[in-house]
Amino acid sequence: MRTSTGPVPPPRALTAPSTDLSGRAHRHADDDGGPRWSARGASWQLELGELVLAHSMGGERMPTVHSPRPHLHPVRSLRGRLLTDRSPDDHRHHYGVSLTIPDVDGTTYWGGRTFDPEHGPMLLPNHGHQHVDHAQMLHRGATLRQEIRWIDQDQRPQLHEQREVTGAGLEETEAWALRWSSALRAEHALTISSPAVRGRPGAGYGGFFWRLASGDEVEVLNSAGAQDIHGAPARWVSVAVRHSEDWTSLVLAQQSADPVPWFVRASDYIGLGPALAWDAPLELASGEVYPVEMLAVVVDRRVNADEVDRLLELGEGRVQAARSA
Repeated sequence: MRTSTGPVPPPRALTAPSTDLSGRAHRHADDDGGPRWSARGASWQLELGELVLAHSMGGERMPTVHSPRPHLHPVRSLRGRLLTDRSPDDHRHHYGVSLTIPDVDGTTYWGGRTFDPEHGPMLLPNHGHQHVDHAQMLHRGATLRQEIRWIDQDQRPQLHEQREVTGAGLEETEAWALRWSSALRAEHALTISSPAVRGRPGAGYGGFFWRLASGDEVEVLNSAGAQDIHGAPARWVSVAVRHSEDWTSLVLAQQSADPVPWFVRASDYIGLGPALAWDAPLELASGEVYPVEMLAVVVDRRVNADEVDRLLELGEGRVQAARSA
C-alpha cells in the first residue's frame, strides 16, 4: 500500500503568488537549517528536521532484468505526500528518480524489454547495472556526492558518473528544491540511443527520469505553452497531481541553455524526463563528459504557470546558497 501521509510541518507564513521572493533567494543555507543528508546503513536520507524528504538507495536488491541502479525513493513533499513510485505493476523496472538509459552500445540500463525493429519489445540478456563506488556528504550535509560506474552486460565499464544531489528548503512557498547534477564520462567511444531511434515512434526516453505516484487527477503545464509537450523541447514541465481534495506539484527544469525534448506520460502512468536521444543517437568520444543538470521543486499545492519561473529562481538561489556553505 502507498504511504501518502506523514508528519505535518509547523505552521508557517505562506507566500502569495504575487510576492517578490528574489530578496530571499540567496540567504545562507544555515539561516533555516535546511535539508541535510545522513547515512542510514547502506543508504542515505535527506532530512528536514523530523521529515524525510528523500531516500537514496543503491540497486543491490533489484532484479538483474530491472538494470540495477541507485535511485531516489521515496521522495515526499513537506506535508508527507508521496511523489515517487517504485517497481509499480505497470512497469516493474521503474524506480523512483534515477538516471537511466535504454541503450548504450546495446546494453540497457533502463530495465525490462528492449525494442527490436523486427520483433518488437523483447526481454534480452543485455541488462547492465550501475554500481556506487563511493558516497560522501558535501556542503555541511546539503549535498550527497556519489561516484558511480556503469557496467555493461559483459561486465565492462562504459561510463563513469559523478552525481551530486542537493536539497534546499522553500518552506515559505510550501515547497522544497532538489538539484541533480550528473557528469557522465565515457570510458571509450560509445553511442547512446533509444527505441525511437530504432523505429518505435514516440519512445525517445532515456536520461533523467522521474516516476510519480498515481493520483485522482493530473495536470501538465510547460514553459513552451505547448498543448502536448511530449517530444517537444521546453525549459520546464510542471505536473500537478490531485489526491482527493489536495494537490501536489512537481516542477522539473532543465538547466541547459538548449533544452532537449521531453518524454512525458500522464495518462496510463505519470513519468517524465528530458530525453538524451529523442530522435537521433548521442555519440560520445572516449573521455568526453556529458552533463545532466536538473532542478526539481516539490510544492504542496497546485502550481500556476505564472509562478513557476519565480519558484525556480528561488529554488536555484537556495541551492546555490546551500552549496556555498
